[in-house]
Amino acid sequence: MPLHEENVLSEQFDARVRPSPLASLGVYAVYLVTFLVSGALFTQLLGDVDYDEIAANSSNFFDGVVIPIGAMAIIVAIMATALGWWRPALFEQRRTPNWMLAVPIIFFIGIAVAIGTADLGEYDGGFLALMLLGFAFVGFSEELVTRGLILVGFRAQFRELYVWLFSTLLFSGMHSLNAFSGQDIQTTAIQVGSTFFTGSILYLIRRTTGTLIVSMVAHALFDFSVTVQSGPGSDINDTAGGNKGIILFIWAAGILGLIGHRHLSGRNADSAEQLDTAPASP
Repeated sequence: MPLHEENVLSEQFDARVRPSPLASLGVYAVYLVTFLVSGALFTQLLGDVDYDEIAANSSNFFDGVVIPIGAMAIIVAIMATALGWWRPALFEQRRTPNWMLAVPIIFFIGIAVAIGTADLGEYDGGFLALMLLGFAFVGFSEELVTRGLILVGFRAQFRELYVWLFSTLLFSGMHSLNAFSGQDIQTTAIQVGSTFFTGSILYLIRRTTGTLIVSMVAHALFDFSVTVQSGPGSDINDTAGGNKGIILFIWAAGILGLIGHRHLSGRNADSAEQLDTAPASP
């Protein structure tokens, strides 16, 4: 049954801060400012790592991803706790039709193909483990902010179609910050555009599986697959370099999502009135 006229966020939960678009934008602003400030701080402490060289070796990856993004993951978790939005950020109340599970299945098959055809022998085991850890931090923090906390706030006022659109635009927009880390402007612009499409697939994965956790895993493994397909020393986000196979799978998943779009556009405007926003117990 289509989700028109229904609330996606209608389950009551204890929230310390009432969900709203303004609160979500506040989360986004804090994330961006903290990202820039922490990046400058870690550059002073650990030395400057050019963005295009992050995946060149384990030392660069540790300094450029694991440490700063690990710190960001902690900050995002603190924000989710302070807001009291963990449950709606992580779990869907309503699911899409079962056939739409084909979207995450196709996406994960694409990731498996990309990893399976990569020359993993170019990396030592420690570097591979470090990349999995670093990308787990990326998947956790970026998904919790954009398809978690931002989604919760926007659902308090907007129809689900606009929730998808605004949250995905903000997700792609946050990648423009990579220009401050040394990535050239043209590559950054291409990345911002491509991440809108990838972000839409990750949104569909949340909706179809019923939990953001699967989107976090998909995000982490996708970034890992892109990096190992491109090879050591390549651009960490070079989705065109040796990774054309997974692009086909992403397009297939996206087409399925478009076919099922009518199941994804519920009305959320009155959901704020259904939330229990009494202060949570300490």
